[in-house]
Amino acid sequence: MAVNRKDYNILIGKGTHLKRHKDKINSFLFRIQNGGKEKQHAFTIPLRPTWNENEYIRIALNRAKEYENEFKKLFSTGYALNSGILLKNLFEVFMKTNYNVRELNEQHKGHIRNLISIFNNHILEPLGDIHLDELTLYKVQEFYNNMKNKGLEPKTYNRVIKEVLSPMIKYAIKNKWINENVTTGLKLDKVKNKKLVINPKGKYNAILNTILELYKDNLLYKALFLLIHSGRRRDEVLSLLWQNVDLERKTIFLPKTKNGEAQEHALDEECYKALKALKDEVKQEKGLIFVSSITGKKITNLARQEAKIRKLSGVKEWTPHFSRHIKATLLLQSGVNPAIISGTLGHRDLSTINIYATNDTLKASQKANEALKELQGKE
Repeated sequence: MAVNRKDYNILIGKGTHLKRHKDKINSFLFRIQNGGKEKQHAFTIPLRPTWNENEYIRIALNRAKEYENEFKKLFSTGYALNSGILLKNLFEVFMKTNYNVRELNEQHKGHIRNLISIFNNHILEPLGDIHLDELTLYKVQEFYNNMKNKGLEPKTYNRVIKEVLSPMIKYAIKNKWINENVTTGLKLDKVKNKKLVINPKGKYNAILNTILELYKDNLLYKALFLLIHSGRRRDEVLSLLWQNVDLERKTIFLPKTKNGEAQEHALDEECYKALKALKDEVKQEKGLIFVSSITGKKITNLARQEAKIRKLSGVKEWTPHFSRHIKATLLLQSGVNPAIISGTLGHRDLSTINIYATNDTLKASQKANEALKELQGKE
């Protein structure tokens, strides 16, 4: 849908390139010009009943800063940014505008190195010198089949498409350099699901009891790892703000998730009690929840604490992400609706479990909490 700039007539701050919709408190337009080039992005922040205008403006300003940094990187490139760009140059622009290495932790830097390695090892030689508008479904399918014929594992050659080539194409579409995603009709080999956990109930309770025992005198780590064990992603937890915790409604609001969308999730009883106790202790209403007592900055490294949990619980394969697999397997094996499982884990859609339905993360997480509470009481 075309954006009518006249509808966005309320300037937010000075030099922000940001305007608010004349009638909608949660709708904004970011527009920037540079050397005759222009970029704009309209976006809407989900409505929250307890928020005032300043809360929406705060999030909008943060997003505007992200867009400004991205667009400035685009403007600074020496390539012709259109459908004629070579794929090797598109990859460079894609990486440059999506990742600021200086602001990333080591885990994310490792992810970037993996993406670069995938491109250099699998895409650069066969497709790097092809122009974007010359890339067809036939060429991509031929490229995919050639990877299969080299004896690579399905997981490997599927990653080439899903984690690098397809995101590159989607990025080009987002910038209106092309209209069609040629990878959409690609026939990918199925990868055997290795995420099911053996004895999920035993491992779920072992990790839960370990967290409660290990951090009985440390409210910060107790709340942190209980949230992780409830199925929230590590970075979602570490980035959580006090103003996005609603203890009256027993919910947390995640303005930006891995899927690029805002979500609201219900707190289970243990998470609620831990966050309430922590808030009573620190007496804060705003700002990051999980900050280092030494540096006063956001916690980024949990390796030492994760090792303690693995050792005490006896679940040697445990990682923060493994808790998501434990929860999903436990709920799935107990007959919980897959739509609820997908929603409580914050999936954008339900393709992971091959079901199509409306996905309400708040209602799903509430139902999942009820199911887990009931399951814990069963033998």
